[in-house]
Amino acid sequence: MNRSINTAVLLCLFFSLTVWAQEVETFYLKSGEKVIGTVLDKNDSTGVFTIESAYGTITLNQADIKATLVEVSMKTGELIKGELLKEDDLSIVIQSALGELTLARDKVDRIIFPNSNNDATMRTLKESSNSSRWYYGDERLIDVFFDPTGYTLEANTLYFSGFSWGYAVTDKVHFSSKWTGYFVGDLNIRPKIMVYRSGDIKAEEALSIGAHFHSRGLPSKYEYIVEDVEDDRGYWQPIGEYDEIADDKFWFEVFGAFTKSYLKPSGHGRTNVTLGGSLTKLPNYDIMPRIYGAFTSDVRKNLQLLAEVYFDPYYPSTYDLIEEKNSGADLGMDFGFNYAYNENLRFGIHYQRPWLAIYYKF
Repeated sequence: MNRSINTAVLLCLFFSLTVWAQEVETFYLKSGEKVIGTVLDKNDSTGVFTIESAYGTITLNQADIKATLVEVSMKTGELIKGELLKEDDLSIVIQSALGELTLARDKVDRIIFPNSNNDATMRTLKESSNSSRWYYGDERLIDVFFDPTGYTLEANTLYFSGFSWGYAVTDKVHFSSKWTGYFVGDLNIRPKIMVYRSGDIKAEEALSIGAHFHSRGLPSKYEYIVEDVEDDRGYWQPIGEYDEIADDKFWFEVFGAFTKSYLKPSGHGRTNVTLGGSLTKLPNYDIMPRIYGAFTSDVRKNLQLLAEVYFDPYYPSTYDLIEEKNSGADLGMDFGFNYAYNENLRFGIHYQRPWLAIYYKF
C-alpha cells in the first residue's frame, strides 16, 4: 500500500513540475517595456497574445514586440536566416537578405531562435522575445532510458556513454553497441532505422525499427525461482545464467517505436509521446515481450522530464529485486531527468536501475 502511495505522490510531483515549467514567458516591447507572465492564449490570425501578468490579464500585439531573428532549416536542405514577420498554422513569413519570403510550414524541418552572436545587432535582439522562445531543446532523445523512441541520431554524430556508443551514418540510420559487453566477449551491434517521418514544427511523428544482435552474453531479463512454495520464498535469477544451452550463444532483440512530438503552446520546447515494444529471443527460452509508453517534456532548453510505463514480465522492479520478492506486477514505471551540461555532455538520473546516466556527443 505504501509503495502505491509513494508512486502516486511521485507521479503528481512529476506532472506538477511539468506544468510549472511551462508558465513564465518574457516579452520585450519596442517601447522599451518588459512584460513577464503566463500566455493564456495566442490568436495566430491577429497576432494577439493574452497574458496573465503580475498586474492582471493584458493583451499584446505581435507588432509591438521587438523583432525576432530566426534560422529556418528546410526539408530540402536550404538554410534561411532573417527576421520573423508573421506566422500561422500554414506558413511563416521571414524578412531575409533575399527579400520577404513566405515558407510553408510543412516544408520546414526546424526553426531555431539564435541566442548568441558577436554582432551588436544580434546582441540587441538576444534581449528581445527570442531569448525566451525556443522550439527545440538541446537534446532530441533517441531512447527514453533504455527503450527506443521514433528518432535517430543526427547525421555524422558520435556518442559515448557509460554503457554504449553509437554513430549516425545519415539522419535516418544509426548504429550503436553496448561496449560493456566486450569484456565478456559479447560483440554486439544495434542498427536503428527511421522508416517514417511526417509533420511540421507544431506537430510531427516518427517511426523507427531496429534490432540488437549479440554474439554471446545474456539479456537483462529475470525469472523468479521459488525455493519454498508454502512460504512463498524465492529469488530472482538472470535468465540463462545457469543454462548450458543458452549460455554463450547468439541471441537477439527486435524493436519498434513510434513518437509523436508537439510544440508547446508557449513556444518553449516540445512534448513527446512514444509507444513502442520489443521482442527478445534467447536459445532454449520463449520469446520475451516488452511494451512501453513514454512521455518527455522540455522544462528548459537544457532540461527534460521523462516518464515511462511498461509491461514486462521478465523485468522485476528494483524493490522486488532487492527484497527477493515477486509482487506479480508485470507493469512497472520509471521517471527522471535529462540535463545537457553543454553542447556535448549530458547527465541523467532516474527511478529504476542503473539510476544514473552520462554520455558525451561529438
